[in-house]
Amino acid sequence: GDYFNVYKRDANNLANDGALENYALVEYDGFGSNTYVQLKALLSEWKKRHFCGVLKSGDRIYESASGSGFNLHMSLEILLECNVRVIEVEGNDYVPQNVVNANTFFTGPVRERAKSHYFCHADSLHLDHVPSNTFSLVYTGFMDPIVDPLNLFPGKGISQRMQELKAICNSQDRHQQLLVTLDQNAQDEYHSNFVIEMIRIAKPGAPIILEFISHGACSATGSLWGGVNINFWMTGANKWGWDIDRNTEIDLYELELNGLKRYNVRMLKKK
Repeated sequence: GDYFNVYKRDANNLANDGALENYALVEYDGFGSNTYVQLKALLSEWKKRHFCGVLKSGDRIYESASGSGFNLHMSLEILLECNVRVIEVEGNDYVPQNVVNANTFFTGPVRERAKSHYFCHADSLHLDHVPSNTFSLVYTGFMDPIVDPLNLFPGKGISQRMQELKAICNSQDRHQQLLVTLDQNAQDEYHSNFVIEMIRIAKPGAPIILEFISHGACSATGSLWGGVNINFWMTGANKWGWDIDRNTEIDLYELELNGLKRYNVRMLKKK
């Protein structure tokens, strides 16, 4: 609905005003006034630890919900700084114009960055076209929450929906408490289904990485759109049956962007 209209608008703007060629200086994929250069500085330490530390030349990376390909290109730039080259990249996005942008971006302005590339239009919850156990690293550069997943506030804009949900977060009314719980349960299930597909297409032992995750709508951190809290990842393997290595610590990395607190997560698929 109206939520994806924002992404469609941004994708069209990137295609129409030469932004793909000037990617380093334009607003970065809807991250407010932040540019690619600023986001790279924020993520560099994280990516060097979890991308450079495990990948070698010739490996394959998959980005779920890859947008116009900027984050993936950023990852390849950082890998190059670690002397890791000749990476094959693939990805998908729900917005068709983003897919066009990504293929154009990797064919044109940054064509020498990857050994090969392929981006397609697909829902990250249903990557049926991607074989299991295929990629050396699977990640998403932005874990996008789903706004009002149960349509509790129909006919209203994104911001108003979130305002109405937040207004009942601390309600003592049992009916409103139930609505808050059901909304978070739906958010949790959406995130889990997203992760399950990422895990499925990764090779055994490969990293599963999610960046820029929002905290839950009713958390104390003031999440703008809602999301999942950190304890969601600690209990995911047991609750949702994720095929991850339970003997390896899940790495969490706190971020702050435009006054909003977000975080990254890294898990390993079971060998």
